[in-house]
Amino acid sequence: MFGLTSQMRRAAVSAPSNIAEGYGKTSKQFVNHIQHSIGSLFELRTQIEIARRQDLITVEMEGELKRMAVQICRKLESLKRSILAKSDS
Repeated sequence: MFGLTSQMRRAAVSAPSNIAEGYGKTSKQFVNHIQHSIGSLFELRTQIEIARRQDLITVEMEGELKRMAVQICRKLESLKRSILAKSDS
């Protein structure tokens, strides 16, 4: 349980950290950092599923956490598209 908790914390912290790191860079670099953030959220979703399978969280908690992760991924995808559209102009 400790190992999974530690991995989940790292993935959860990695997502916003990558966005912050990429913010002051070029559009292309920022988009790459956003993509890394999305990857961290996918990693977190997998870890949430593992936690459920090990009965560390409830089905309801798994669903809510995954819904939040999906919502954040959608927002990041939208941000990425916006940045790419502006850089093409």
